[in-house]
Amino acid sequence: MDEQREAHEGGFAQFRAEWEAEWAQLSAGLAELGRRIAEQVAQAMAGINFEAIGREAAEAARRAAEASWTSTVGWRHSRAWRGPMHVHVDIGARAGQEEPAAPSDSRAQERMMVLNMVAEGKITAEEGARLLEALG
Repeated sequence: MDEQREAHEGGFAQFRAEWEAEWAQLSAGLAELGRRIAEQVAQAMAGINFEAIGREAAEAARRAAEASWTSTVGWRHSRAWRGPMHVHVDIGARAGQEEPAAPSDSRAQERMMVLNMVAEGKITAEEGARLLEALG
């Protein structure tokens, strides 16, 4: 019986040694694969100019905003424009109180001048927005 036990334990020890050797080989292979992948990723990323991509994205966003603003201004000058669609409801207003004065014609003309300058490309959409904000 002792001989069987020794044979069994010897077989297990041999199996364990082989398994550990294979596992070590597999681990080394995976580590090498990971190193190669990291090297390829680093090489690929080294060729990417992230600053240029950021500048291009910012410029594309600026052009899109300007085109959107120009389209809006163009729409307002088209025949389809029916005027602003704003409704002002002052819940705190009491009967008999005067409504606030409407913007003067000169202020409305100044606003139209700003919008026309944007539409004609004389100023940027951002500059136009700042001017309109300043006009109130």
